[in-house]
Amino acid sequence: EAKLNFFRDVAKFSRKSPKYFFVNGEDESAKYFIAAVGGKAISYFKRDVASYELSPALLGDFNRGNVAAAEAVLKTAEISETVRRNAFKTFLGVPGRLEFVVSKPYAVVVDYAHTPESLKTVYETLRSELKPHKLICVLGAAGGGRDKWKRPKFGEIASQYCNKIILTNEDPFDENPSQILSQIKSGISNFSAKGGSASGGQFPISNVYEIMDRWQAIKKAISLVENGDAVIITGKGSEPYIRVARGKRVPWSDRKVVEEVLADRKL
Repeated sequence: EAKLNFFRDVAKFSRKSPKYFFVNGEDESAKYFIAAVGGKAISYFKRDVASYELSPALLGDFNRGNVAAAEAVLKTAEISETVRRNAFKTFLGVPGRLEFVVSKPYAVVVDYAHTPESLKTVYETLRSELKPHKLICVLGAAGGGRDKWKRPKFGEIASQYCNKIILTNEDPFDENPSQILSQIKSGISNFSAKGGSASGGQFPISNVYEIMDRWQAIKKAISLVENGDAVIITGKGSEPYIRVARGKRVPWSDRKVVEEVLADRKL
C-alpha cells in the first residue's frame, strides 16, 4: 500500500498530463505503476520482440528490454512493423555503450560500465552472447574519494568473468592512481583466496597486469588477443577526457586508442 501511494504521488507531480505510461511488465513494481496511472498504462515485455532480428549493437538481455520498450512506444505511435523491425536490425548503437570497435576475427569492445552491477552485466553479456575463448578485461576506477567501496568489488567481479585482467588508470582526480589499482587488486586477491573464480579455482596472479598508462594498457590487451577472443575496455565509454589532479582534463578517447593500436598491429 505504501509503494502504491508513493507512485500515485509521483504521478501527480507530472507537469503535463501524459497520454500514455509505458511500464516494464517484468519489473516487480509494475503493478504499482499500473495501479497509480490507471488505464493510461501500457505494459511491455521482452517476449514482444523475441522474433525480431536485432543489430549486434543490441546484444544482451538488458538490451532486449530496451528494444521491448522502444517497440511499445513505436507501435503506439502507429509506426509500421516493417519500419520498426528494420530500425532494430540496422541500429548502429550508442557510442561508448557496448560499442564494438571490431567484431571479427576477435572483438574489441568499449563500454562505460562504472558500477559493480553494470560491470557484471557487460561481462555476462559478452560471455553469453560471444562465447569468447578468452575474455581480456581492461578496467580501473574513478578517484576523487568517491565510491571507494566499489574498487575491490570490481576486482572480485573481474576475477569471476575474465581470463586476463589489466588494471589501469581511469579518472584519478587528486588521488594516487597506484592506490586505486591496489584497492581493485585486493578484490581479486580476496575472491581468489576463497577459491571461487570462474574456473573453479584461484585466479592466477600471473594473469593480472598493472599498467598505469591507459594507452599502454589497451595496447597490452590487444597484444594478448587471438582469434575468437574478446577484449572489453570499461570505465570511460565515449568520455572525451581523463580527469586528473587540480581539475585538469586530458583529452582522451578509448575508441581512438583502440583504432590506433589496431592500425599498428596490422603493419
